[in-house]
Amino acid sequence: MQTLKKWSMNWVVLCVFAMLFAGCGGGGSSAPAPTTGSLKVDNSFSTFWIDEVNVALSTSSSWGTKRNTSVIAAGSSWTLSGLAAGTYDARGVSIGAISTYYAYSYGFPITVGTTYSLTATDSSYTGSLIVYNTNLTFPITALYISATSLGGGSNVLSTSIAPGATRQIVNIPSGSYYVRAIQNGLNRDNSSVPIISHGYTNITYN
Repeated sequence: MQTLKKWSMNWVVLCVFAMLFAGCGGGGSSAPAPTTGSLKVDNSFSTFWIDEVNVALSTSSSWGTKRNTSVIAAGSSWTLSGLAAGTYDARGVSIGAISTYYAYSYGFPITVGTTYSLTATDSSYTGSLIVYNTNLTFPITALYISATSLGGGSNVLSTSIAPGATRQIVNIPSGSYYVRAIQNGLNRDNSSVPIISHGYTNITYN
């Protein structure tokens, strides 16, 4: 599981304030003042389950541990209580049959006595690119994925894709991309490659 924070994707955001009522009646005492806030993850508008939720302060460099004890099914919601006031980031992880997909929200406030709501939809997630090297002689030594230009950005491969091998590139924001593979010293270029939210795209080099 990835721990570093990267790729910005927006969950739909709605802040809901919890109303606090003081106790009343003969001999009654006031309810204790709250000291923390809460985060609600609303999955009622999505057809995908959320397997893992990570919540961390925006100043943290890692996502920390899994916060939910069970999956958040499509059509349901889940609330995390006991969060200290501050500015937070959240990540939802949805594990599909082929790949793992991520939804993100950054820089939302948690305040004492309130519940902040994040809503997941089917368009909230990143997608994946599956690269097939069907050439039995030459490896793919570099791969560039860019929303703006062929060869833009940095090489996304840590090691070459061997002849006859397959590599999956995950956590790509949905959209249309330029993809350049370097094989046998040649540029193998593809334009308008779609990356689908909570889906995967196949691309083959021979």
